[in-house]
Amino acid sequence: MDENLKEKRLYVLKLKLKKVQSQRGFFIKNFIKVLLSIIGISLYVSFFTDIYSKQDMINVTKGKILYELIFTSTLCVFFSVLAHFIWGIQDRMKIIKLKEEIDKLEKEILS
Repeated sequence: MDENLKEKRLYVLKLKLKKVQSQRGFFIKNFIKVLLSIIGISLYVSFFTDIYSKQDMINVTKGKILYELIFTSTLCVFFSVLAHFIWGIQDRMKIIKLKEEIDKLEKEILS
């Protein structure tokens, strides 16, 4: 492989590494956005399920909307936390792979 191409490839790999490192931890960096989206999804699901049910006023008076809101919020939080950990593991694996490629290319360029 040409020396110039190797240097360009090394530059691209370093940019990819910076991009992956800057995008890590989406849920922590955007905590307010994630929290508002969880609340929005929960409200949407809890209110629109009652609109399409036959016993809307009975559900409202018995407080069923509150239970649906808590249930959907809990599900959204669970899946968000699960996604946070899974995407964190994937990011770490991608960073390790990119660092290995960068080291390999740097050794090839130096030799």
